[in-house]
This record gives sequence, structure tokens and C-alpha cells, in this order.
Amino acid sequence: MNKHLAVRVGILLLGFVLIYVYDHWDSWFHPVQSIGGNSGMSLPMDLVLNLCWIVLWCLWLLIEIIAGFFTKNNKNRSTNLILIASGIVLLIIYILSIK
Repeated sequence: MNKHLAVRVGILLLGFVLIYVYDHWDSWFHPVQSIGGNSGMSLPMDLVLNLCWIVLWCLWLLIEIIAGFFTKNNKNRSTNLILIASGIVLLIIYILSIK
């Protein structure tokens, strides 16, 4: 696995893990105090955070692709397109798994 792909996938997974920890913090440590979780919102907070995270991640990769056009560097262009598509697929799977 090349370094570019490993770093990008690591950043994606780190974001999802941090969102998971934030969302479940209350149930793990202190159920009375609320720093994460739903807290009366009509939309689940983890859905909002995951949606924002995947949008930011895809935007970052898209900026890399656009910058590659200007610098004539097409080395990681196809990898970034595949990562954007896989991120969107992961988000769709996550949304469909919500009960």
C-alpha cells in the first residue's frame, strides 16, 4: 500500500473513530452529564457529525485533485477519486443502517 493511500484512509478512519467516541462518551463514563449524543435533537448528532466529516474529507480530496490539474501532477488523481467514491458509499451504508 502506498503512503498516500495509507495516510488518507487513516485520516478517514480517525475521524469516524473520534465521532464514535464523542457520541458514546456519556454512556461510557457519566450518564448524567451530556457532552455528546442526541440531547433532544430531532436528528442524531452522530449522523450530523459523520455527514459533515465525510463532506470535509471529500472536499479536501477534491481540492487535491484540482490542485493536481494546475501543477500537472496526476500521480494520485485516480486514488483520490476512488477514495471520494468509497467515502460516499460508506456514508450511504451508514445512513441506511440507522434504525
